[in-house]
Amino acid sequence: MSKTGRIINRAVTVLMALAVLPNLYFNGLLYIRVDPGMGDFLWGDSFSIADFAPGGIFNGVIRFDGGGTPSEHLLLLRPAIVAGVLLALAALVLVAIAVIAAVSNKKLPVLILCGVSAALIIGAYISLGKFAGRVMAPGFELMQLLGENTLTSILGAFVHPEVLMVRFSGAVSLMLVICGAIAAWTAAFQFTAPREAKQKA
Repeated sequence: MSKTGRIINRAVTVLMALAVLPNLYFNGLLYIRVDPGMGDFLWGDSFSIADFAPGGIFNGVIRFDGGGTPSEHLLLLRPAIVAGVLLALAALVLVAIAVIAAVSNKKLPVLILCGVSAALIIGAYISLGKFAGRVMAPGFELMQLLGENTLTSILGAFVHPEVLMVRFSGAVSLMLVICGAIAAWTAAFQFTAPREAKQKA
C-alpha cells in the first residue's frame, strides 16, 4: 500500500474512533419506560449524557434521605454505576485507538483494543440488566429514590409509578458498531495489504 493509502487508512480509523464522543453526548444513552398508574397511559423516553449532567433534568433526582439508608441506595444503584464506569472505560479505549492510529501504522494494538472496548460494552449491558431486574422487581418503590424536582412532582401525582423497562439506547449500540467497523477496517488492511506494506506497518 502506498504512503497515501496508509495515511488514509489511519485517518479513517481516527475519525471512526473519535466518533464515540459526539455519539455518547448527543444520542440517547438510556431508555426508561414507566407506568405512572393512569390506566393505559405509559411514559417512555431516551436520555443522553447531557440529561444526567449538572443542569440536566436528572440532576439531583437521586437522594440519600428518607425511604432507606445511603448504603441501601448504593447497593441498589451499584450495577448501574458499574455499567456507567464500563461505558466510560470503553469510550476511553476508543480514544486510545484514535491516538495509536494517529501516531502509528501498527494494526495489532488497534485490533486488540477494539476487542477490549467491545468486551467492556458487553459488560455494561450485563450490569445494567442486573440493575433493571432490581428496579422492575415487584414491590419496588420508585419514589423512594427521587428528590424534589419537576419530574418527581409529576410522578408524585400518581399513586404507584412502576418501572417497566430500563435499557441502553442507540448510543451504546452504535459504540459496538464503531468497534466492529474499526476492527473490520483494520483487519481488511492487515489481510489484503502486500507483505511489504505489512512490514512497514
